[in-house]
Amino acid sequence: MTEYPRYEFHFDDDFNGDMEDEYLRPEPVSVEQILFHIDNLEESGILPANVVYSLSDLYGESFEEFKAGWRYIESQKRLRAIQTLAELCETNYDLGYELLAYLGFEDEMPEIRAASVDLVWFDASEKLFHRLMALAEDHSPIVRAAAISGLGRFIYEAEVAHFNGQLAEMARDFVVERYYDYLEDVQVRRSALEAASQGSHPAVPDMILEAYQSPEHEMRVSALFAMGASCDTERWRDIVMQELDSQYPDMRFQAARAAGELVLEEAVIKLFELANEPDYEIKTQAIISLGDIGSNEAKRSLNALAERATQEGDNDLLEVIEEAIEYSSFMGGLLLPMFDFDEDNEDYGYFDEDEEF
Repeated sequence: MTEYPRYEFHFDDDFNGDMEDEYLRPEPVSVEQILFHIDNLEESGILPANVVYSLSDLYGESFEEFKAGWRYIESQKRLRAIQTLAELCETNYDLGYELLAYLGFEDEMPEIRAASVDLVWFDASEKLFHRLMALAEDHSPIVRAAAISGLGRFIYEAEVAHFNGQLAEMARDFVVERYYDYLEDVQVRRSALEAASQGSHPAVPDMILEAYQSPEHEMRVSALFAMGASCDTERWRDIVMQELDSQYPDMRFQAARAAGELVLEEAVIKLFELANEPDYEIKTQAIISLGDIGSNEAKRSLNALAERATQEGDNDLLEVIEEAIEYSSFMGGLLLPMFDFDEDNEDYGYFDEDEEF
């Protein structure tokens, strides 16, 4: 799948840091100020918080005013702004940029059309479905790849009965056809494989195996992604376990991800080793997968990793570990394996109200 640069978001001096309520939106700014900040956006991709939120709130006449000025901004700065906003809305559910996404879909620059798909990653509407189906036939391969990746969400949503099954079947057939078009760009075929793996099309196992046996390294990476997404544990268990020791970092990353999605308890020891790798992406994915597996052994591994991160003062990593522990406990339904209670105590299962938890 196409990778785009990641940009860091910071509050600057324009942000009202004296807000008593952290959930209170910053004071909005005018459309003119929004356009000014985008037009002066540096490579760091930093936008003031009030601009970020004001962009999210644009509609009606204000959006029409914004749209009129947007087309005069240099294309690279438009792209940078969309990439920045797409990253922010992945973790901040207060932000929504649907109108900007549809504006981006019409942009003359292929990279902007492709990046705009990430602005509506959460949307599972039929309107977006049809728009992505159209973009999946765009003349630019990076746009086709991004649109097909977006279609994977609809294929998955239909599997859990949250989207129209007939429309999803259209998407499944379409992406399978794209995968088997050997003249198609490899990034598009990779996206098609990854999207198809999120559904139950009968061709998916053969597609995954063919991709895994491909001489193209990138196809093999996507095959591992698809193994995890397919949730077919028995079929792919051995390959995923083998690739946890791959010499290639991107293969180890995808194998770690797949091990979590397939809930491979036998992978816990290896994931613990990967969680100590210097590669931060592999390290964090291994931790997330330990949380996905959620066995007692996985929880003990996470607790050991948390103790080490605390000793080393790595607060960012500690946050990832704590989230994995919380998720594993939630999925297991019990917190008991993480604590040592005295079964003879009549207060078993209760905490002292004065004790810190």
